[in-house]
Amino acid sequence: MGFFDDIGKKITQTGQSAAGKAKDMTEIASLSSKISKLNSSLNEKYSILGKEYYNSHKDSKDNEFDDILGEIAELTAQLKQCV
Repeated sequence: MGFFDDIGKKITQTGQSAAGKAKDMTEIASLSSKISKLNSSLNEKYSILGKEYYNSHKDSKDNEFDDILGEIAELTAQLKQCV
């Protein structure tokens, strides 16, 4: 019966190993999802900050971001022409 006992132990060990790996994969997927959501929220906040900055500085002169402010104004004008 030793042979069957060994097979039973190996099957049990394999099952436990597979369950452990499945748990690890679930945890990794959950963490990846959380990271994705946090990055999305962070990018949304950066976007809001950028829009607020643009709106409060678009008419100012001698700004260190004059180039990008001008590009945004140009793109906005182009969008208005399309609508």
